Amino acid sequence: MFYRAFALGLFAITGQVLLLRALISNLNGNDLFIGIALFSWLLAVVTGAYIGGKGRNSSYTCKLFIIGVVITPIIITLIKLSPAWVTSVAGEYIPFTSAVIISVLAMLPIGLISGWLFPLISHEEVRTRKSIVYVYLWEGVGAFVGGLVIVCISGSLLSILQISILMGFATLLFLQLTNPTYRP
Repeated sequence: MFYRAFALGLFAITGQVLLLRALISNLNGNDLFIGIALFSWLLAVVTGAYIGGKGRNSSYTCKLFIIGVVITPIIITLIKLSPAWVTSVAGEYIPFTSAVIISVLAMLPIGLISGWLFPLISHEEVRTRKSIVYVYLWEGVGAFVGGLVIVCISGSLLSILQISILMGFATLLFLQLTNPTYRP
């Protein structure tokens, strides 16, 4: 039953890394933007975990994966278009307040879904007599594999948007292949 935790790690690291890369490259970001984006990511994960812990309805797990996979490329596209919305001249630096708002809003949806999925997956695993440590382990393995894949194919091979589509497809395909009865 490790596949859900592995897929969560794969999904979460893909979303986090690709959104951070898109924000930094499109908003002319620096360390301050990374800190603000990571803060909003952690805030979203905590909020999502709280929501997921309250409901514990595991029927949402597959639906949340699908929603997350679909909206990740949409958010990346919106990040790429955002400089045109907040500046009047192409190439102009984005005002700090606008960049902060864009950074926070961009990280919230995927962070919220990642946080929401963790208690749902943990509850399923613990119910089948597995330890919570098992969930953390396989989520970490999924994040490691996802990070390694992103490093190997980013830059010269594929764009951020193409990687998000590819990794989202890989996550859903992995879930389907490891458990054919796992449907929305």
